[in-house]
Amino acid sequence: MKINQNKDRLTFSRGLYFPRPVILVGFLIILIGLGSLLESVLISLPLVVIGYVLAFARWGVEVDGFQKQIRSYITAFGMRFGKWESYSEFPFIAILRGRTAQTTYGGTANVSVTTRSNYYSITLLSQSHRDRFELDQYKTEEAAQALIDEVSQLMGLEKTIFSPEVSASTARRRRR
Repeated sequence: MKINQNKDRLTFSRGLYFPRPVILVGFLIILIGLGSLLESVLISLPLVVIGYVLAFARWGVEVDGFQKQIRSYITAFGMRFGKWESYSEFPFIAILRGRTAQTTYGGTANVSVTTRSNYYSITLLSQSHRDRFELDQYKTEEAAQALIDEVSQLMGLEKTIFSPEVSASTARRRRR
């Protein structure tokens, strides 16, 4: 998380936008573009630009606490692209625990390896806690807890514990 000098804007850089295979294709396109630079600038320059975007595009979330707006952005060539929206429909902020799993399959031995990891995310919640907007993920709960106070103060949101409302139909179904 990065806070600008006016203390009214937060930036959560979430990482590279494209998956690794696309990033590798981006580097390959850059190399092809640089290799064809001597033959034709009109062909090589667009290839280098496209390859650069594929290889280096990043994404994140930016919060403007002064204007009460938020956006998911993609950055390329140092410019951020994304639509600003009001976060007034999210009056609460909480830390949610999540889990990711990745399975890698072996070739001829038919062996698979599954790696699981937990993460803790600082998340905006709607009144009913059904709608969510994730700001950032952290490996430990302590890291998320260290930042949630500052984020909730800047955004003017109430810290809460995730507890979604149970609908009437769900409550009837559970009674059976």
